[in-house]
Amino acid sequence: MPDEDVFWILPENQLFAAKTDQQGKAYFLLPYGFDYSINLTYERDIFPLNYPLKEGVMLENEAFITYRGTAKIREFFKNARRDQHGFITEFMPVEVKKIGFDPSNVQITKHGYLVNFPAKRKPYPAILDNGDVIQEGAITAGSLLI
Repeated sequence: MPDEDVFWILPENQLFAAKTDQQGKAYFLLPYGFDYSINLTYERDIFPLNYPLKEGVMLENEAFITYRGTAKIREFFKNARRDQHGFITEFMPVEVKKIGFDPSNVQITKHGYLVNFPAKRKPYPAILDNGDVIQEGAITAGSLLI
């Protein structure tokens, strides 16, 4: 999403800020020795990074974040129904894409379940027919340990 503010705040009240380019990317060169977390206009602390001090080493990282967009969120707040006290009484819908799920991919473990996703990418949170939610835990080679 182009033209979105992306920023990092350090404990010493330093601010590193950028706007996303036409491809929705923002680039930063951050000093070592701090913990960072990506912030957007309406989302805070959404991707934590820890860069301890390491002399002579350059770390590179990237985050893929789903965000509705500042303009869309502001438009929603401007037009949302409110009660007599000004509180919003409706909320932005969350789009849920129904995907197939094969229960044979689930193995019971000592501490819960091991869900073997067929793809090698990080899975999105899934909601099963009974309302249970499968969400990210520890990911190893296409599996999700919860």
